[in-house]
Amino acid sequence: MKPCLYAQAALADEARQHAGWCEVIVADNAPELQEGYAFVFDERGLGLVMPGYRKPFRLSVAELERRGQGKTLLRRACGARTGLRVLDPFAGFGMDAMHLAAAGCVVTTVEKHLAPWLLCREFAARADISLDMHLGDARSWLHTGYDVIYLDPMFPAQRKRALPNRGLQHLRDLTGEEPELLPVLKHARTAAGERVVLKRRLRDPVIDKPSHQIKGRSVRFDVYQ
Repeated sequence: MKPCLYAQAALADEARQHAGWCEVIVADNAPELQEGYAFVFDERGLGLVMPGYRKPFRLSVAELERRGQGKTLLRRACGARTGLRVLDPFAGFGMDAMHLAAAGCVVTTVEKHLAPWLLCREFAARADISLDMHLGDARSWLHTGYDVIYLDPMFPAQRKRALPNRGLQHLRDLTGEEPELLPVLKHARTAAGERVVLKRRLRDPVIDKPSHQIKGRSVRFDVYQ
């Protein structure tokens, strides 16, 4: 069953570009949800509606630019350069993929859940960011043809008071845990032409034996060459 997309009447025709994935309903606002998810479409573009939240969640250019100021570690870890072929098979909302594309990389993304995939697709088109985007299972895309495979699976949940940011909370609620990581990593290492980059929390245990690590304040990138 398709999720509902609530669109203002003046924007209904534009909203129907998403009719292949959503049931478009003309309405000024989305109802409050008790379960599941829905979308809204207005002058700001596509927004994600989740239970317990009155305001839709949106990707924004301001957030992309703000986060871009701290993405030098990601670019270093991937060896980002013009024409570098990168596969991001756990793309989520696609923020890291968009930063690599801005650095000149040719980026292919895969996301298993419709909601983050559709938000990223619409946002990238509005921001004129070129991504080769696919909706499907990450494991079916771990094949040769890429210089770098960038693995950014959902971090395991932790017992602590501080919650992750709203986007990550929604992503966890929608997608759940990712597949067992070691087999995915080993498969990626046989497929990548230059390197595999695995994003982890700073204190997470090391998986397999990376060639080197690039560490930030809260996350690190394990590089396998």
